[in-house]
Amino acid sequence: MPLLALLIALAAGGVCSLRLVADESGGPQATPGASKPRLRREGTQLHDEPGRFTLAGNRATFVAADGTNYAGLENLNLERVAKIIAASPDSVEWLVTGTVTEYEGSNYLLISRARRKAASAKVPRSF
Repeated sequence: MPLLALLIALAAGGVCSLRLVADESGGPQATPGASKPRLRREGTQLHDEPGRFTLAGNRATFVAADGTNYAGLENLNLERVAKIIAASPDSVEWLVTGTVTEYEGSNYLLISRARRKAASAKVPRSF
């Protein structure tokens, strides 16, 4: 629903719930009736949290195994991760340690350590 139509509906006494979500360009857009994202409290420590990184433009996001998204806060550790995932088309699982921050209803992650999860050894089949 376009923002203008949403504002007109609200001014006319209409009731709706909305949540700001990022579109493909990284900017917020209104999504009526969407459920509230799960937020972690400011200062929460993640320790060896499994998940994957995604790149959208120049922004890296950590998607934890439970589906929680954390926009990466720029630091040297995130830069190293971004270089690795930009160079490799394969989705790699990571174990991440860091501090969660919260700003305007979204969580961010300051990474203190990120390491690729070891691939499980493939056991050859016996014939």
